[in-house]
Amino acid sequence: MPETLPRVALLQRVADTLPGPDGDWLRLYLDPFADCALDEAAGLIPAPGEKHWRTVARRALRDDAIRSLAAYFPGLSGARCAAEISRMLVRYAASRWQVDQARPLMPGTYISTPDEFLYAALRAGGGRVPGVSRIRQVLSICTPVFIDSQVGDISAHGTDQNDSPRDRRARERS
Repeated sequence: MPETLPRVALLQRVADTLPGPDGDWLRLYLDPFADCALDEAAGLIPAPGEKHWRTVARRALRDDAIRSLAAYFPGLSGARCAAEISRMLVRYAASRWQVDQARPLMPGTYISTPDEFLYAALRAGGGRVPGVSRIRQVLSICTPVFIDSQVGDISAHGTDQNDSPRDRRARERS
């Protein structure tokens, strides 16, 4: 326990700098009589049916990396772009990723190349390559390169409105 006391003192100093409710959760966690984990004190335990905040954050990082890869395929349809990205991810996962995943940091030579985003996508995805259909879905969500809308023009579901002729006719009838 003695070696943890400097860490506890550091956290206590952080808690003391946070005003009112901003620091209450940390002060609760640091209370020696409290019986709660840090996630619980911070209100980070997901409700039933919700994903853990780290899962959501990693998925967002993976999806951002996939969208960044799409910039290397200008002019391709969403489906063709997704297929190319999938091919690249599969090849990388079967080759250099086998060594790269054990490294503490991404190799510097990857910066500003597609390898930067391949590495980021697999690191955030736990080494798993998403399927082509998932990649297509990622590319279609708020990606103006592939859809006829502006970034931020999203429906209540968080996905862009499908504007197919069939859907337009259905909206006109209602």
